[in-house]
Amino acid sequence: MEVPMRSFYYDGSFLALLAGAQNFFTRYGNDNLEFRVIRKGEKPGVLPSTSGQQELLFQEIPEEEPWATQLSYAAEIQARLSSYDAEFVDTLFFAWMARREDVTSLAHLVVRALGALAQGKPLSTVYGNRTDPLCNDFWEAARQAQREFHVLAGMLRFAPAQDGTLVGRCAPETYVLPALAAHFCARFGKHPWAILDVGRKEWVFCADGIHLRFDTYISSQGEPYVVEPGIQPEEYEALWRGYFKAISITSRKNVELQKKLVPLKYRPYMIEFLEPKERLDTPSVSLTDAARRYLNSFQEIEAEQIDGMPKKEEGLR
Repeated sequence: MEVPMRSFYYDGSFLALLAGAQNFFTRYGNDNLEFRVIRKGEKPGVLPSTSGQQELLFQEIPEEEPWATQLSYAAEIQARLSSYDAEFVDTLFFAWMARREDVTSLAHLVVRALGALAQGKPLSTVYGNRTDPLCNDFWEAARQAQREFHVLAGMLRFAPAQDGTLVGRCAPETYVLPALAAHFCARFGKHPWAILDVGRKEWVFCADGIHLRFDTYISSQGEPYVVEPGIQPEEYEALWRGYFKAISITSRKNVELQKKLVPLKYRPYMIEFLEPKERLDTPSVSLTDAARRYLNSFQEIEAEQIDGMPKKEEGLR
């Protein structure tokens, strides 16, 4: 007898991954793990089967299906999983950052974890088997995101906007904005700052050291909401280059080692590797004005409770 394909609803957030897994497990259990992940706002049409053998014609997404992203609900699930195995949740958070656009394998793993929890089994039986392709992808994804997080935590360069907001730009391969936000929230305190993911056109803004606001910085009309440059950005950059030059030891310059430690893909947003004429131009829209203007549409999260905030900056085991 053919088992019907189930649907796993997901809106792109880490919270929705946890809440969606709980909803799926409550409804179907974990006996049949064959399901398709449906993104919020996805148009009806032909969706690929998770087995890759055929395509399924999905004609309609039920309107009554809840897109469970409530903070309290997802936070409860996260707390329950963390109380049993904090390493699993931390690793899952980094893995999600690397696989945000395609969480099918992670969704399978979380449903399995909830099943193990219901049976009283340790979660390590779910994610500890490195020979399982699902588990291997889980660990590889987490390592990829964690490596990039640690690199950018040390190499992200901030420059003051005209209103004093410190703004950093980057183009990471993985979606590390949430981890960077938790890191720099503790570092900058109440000073307003923002980080722009140039590749994804997304940004995170913090004005008070407590609330984080995530959103895209391209409006529906295509107008970029980025940083208004400071009064004398060239002077600021010259000071940074002077500092970089002062601490460098010319006789010990090792270009090959430098390429290993500072990959070329990060250099377009690092002042010390750009000539003054290569300075990136920035449109004249104030970041704080944009934040006020679109405040109601932002996702607001307490910095102390940001989902999956890294507990420590140690390497994954």
